[in-house]
Amino acid sequence: AHLKCAAEIIHCGAAEEVWLVPCGERPDKPTLRRSVLDRLLMCHLAVNTTFGSSFPVMVSDIELHEPKALPTWHLMQKIKAARPELEPVFVIGSDL
Repeated sequence: AHLKCAAEIIHCGAAEEVWLVPCGERPDKPTLRRSVLDRLLMCHLAVNTTFGSSFPVMVSDIELHEPKALPTWHLMQKIKAARPELEPVFVIGSDL
């Protein structure tokens, strides 16, 4: 569902590119069995096997070296600091 949502965002012109950002470590979710590195690699595999190299969906490792997952506001501030030319927007989904 994440990749379909990313593709729809691009196809409808709502954004020029979509970044998938696997969250950092989640001490609040002890049942999460995969490390942030595992989730990052799974995202890369999913994107690389679903989209062509010129399709503007990418995976960001911006949370990889954080000690724990960043709250959304802090993540957006970190993205803005790293890429001030961007006007990022946040898309929220649900696991339900």
